[in-house]
Amino acid sequence: MPFTAAQLTAFWKSQSQMGLTACTRVQMVAEGLRMPDNFEVFPEKDELESLFKQLLNTAKTPGLGANALPQEVATFVIPSKSTILLQGVRIIVLYYKMVGCTIEPGDLLWYVVKNFVEQWKDLMEKKDAEAGQPPRLTKDRLVYKWLE
Repeated sequence: MPFTAAQLTAFWKSQSQMGLTACTRVQMVAEGLRMPDNFEVFPEKDELESLFKQLLNTAKTPGLGANALPQEVATFVIPSKSTILLQGVRIIVLYYKMVGCTIEPGDLLWYVVKNFVEQWKDLMEKKDAEAGQPPRLTKDRLVYKWLE
């Protein structure tokens, strides 16, 4: 089911989800993040972080007065919770695309994303862990026959 305009607005601007300001949201749309499906453009964590750095660069505005120096002003604000959630949504979107599922608005709620990211980290740790060695058969270690 595709996202409705109200669901998209709630996803990006609601304080219980992303909590982005209107100007930050407009700039993210200009950078290519209009829909949650667009997170597939950022397959690596570093690519999304470079977007954050670009958004968080300060702008220089002319100072007031004849001899005033330019002042740095923060142009866009991305709350810490939103950066965590954006990274989680990126992982979910990539996973859903990989398995061929459609993304629904309920899949991108904070508690769902948080739970998914925790499980994803555990899977990646398990994937990278060593499998170990199977036990060797010796005189002391017997193989028992299966019961019929």
